[in-house]
Amino acid sequence: WAGTIAQAVGQVVHLELHRLARLRLSRADLVARPDAWRRALLDAGVDEAHLDEALIRISRAIDGFAASELAGRLLDPASAQATSELALTAVIEGVVQSLRIDRSFVDGDGVRWIVDWKTSSHEGGDPGAFLDNELLRYAPQLRRYAEAMRALDPRPQRVGLYFPLLDAWREL
Repeated sequence: WAGTIAQAVGQVVHLELHRLARLRLSRADLVARPDAWRRALLDAGVDEAHLDEALIRISRAIDGFAASELAGRLLDPASAQATSELALTAVIEGVVQSLRIDRSFVDGDGVRWIVDWKTSSHEGGDPGAFLDNELLRYAPQLRRYAEAMRALDPRPQRVGLYFPLLDAWREL
């Protein structure tokens, strides 16, 4: 799952969340769309032998978003300046970088949120340690997102990872 199939699952979940945001729908509007997901997985190169397992993983992630109060806040279409799959180009440490932020919005307190969706799951021991390690792993990416957004919007930020399969948030 750490390779091509996991990436394809993540891409399909991201596309589904982007569709939701584009249509200005809430998490309650997330429904299973197995035919669309199957086509997207096949287009991404997932073979028939792994298709059912990938579809189950997507369905679990989408169900996680739909059931979570936290995900509901992160996906709220009424949030100010809510956007999904925000493409930015920024000069960071002297290097031009193309970035894509999964979700950004401004909450009622005027704080800019920068959210990265993670469809990974934890199948072992300490889930807290797994989440902390994932935050360390993705911290450089999150810092780049924060710096790029700060150049556009100076307000306070909350930057982090959301894991729908674990209904967990880790903040930078």
